[in-house]
Amino acid sequence: GRPPVTSASLIAHAALDLFIREGFENTTMDAVAAVAGVSRRTLFQYFPSKSAIVWHGAQQAYEALLTTLNEVRGDSDWHPQVADAMVASLQFPDDDLQALRLRLQLINAEPSLQTHLFTDAHQQLHAIAQRIAASLGTDPDDLAPFVLARTAWTASFSALLWWAQQGHGDPRVAARQALELLGLKGRDPTPGR
Repeated sequence: GRPPVTSASLIAHAALDLFIREGFENTTMDAVAAVAGVSRRTLFQYFPSKSAIVWHGAQQAYEALLTTLNEVRGDSDWHPQVADAMVASLQFPDDDLQALRLRLQLINAEPSLQTHLFTDAHQQLHAIAQRIAASLGTDPDDLAPFVLARTAWTASFSALLWWAQQGHGDPRVAARQALELLGLKGRDPTPGR
């Protein structure tokens, strides 16, 4: 009885609701197509798998991170650069915070999605490590950039998981505050303050 859904964001939102209700592993792509009001073929044109639905928007965040980091020139202090870039990268499809909350709740609950998260973060971690290394005058694979990049990324993502559980506020504020706990204070004002 639902009208057809024709955007990736709307399909993803319908799927996320279903994953939360029925369980990620228990939900089939056929069930997703039915609840979204699209054919199986249309669903697969948008998303090749269930995990692709959950990760919808991740590429957008990665590109925003790279853009912000690439705008920085020279060997100036990496702390505000990384903090600002990580917060700026928190762009979500259609800025749909409810869909983001559902995604994060699923990731937090599903070990298979958590594994994908850390595997897929390689490019982001390398970009952050490169910015840190440029500031320190070292190689991105040296211990300091390697560890600092992962620490900053983990703090930011942990703040997003916390935000998803709390049910209120701005995820960017939570990420900014988590980075500040590590001494990574940005130059840009924190949204929502």
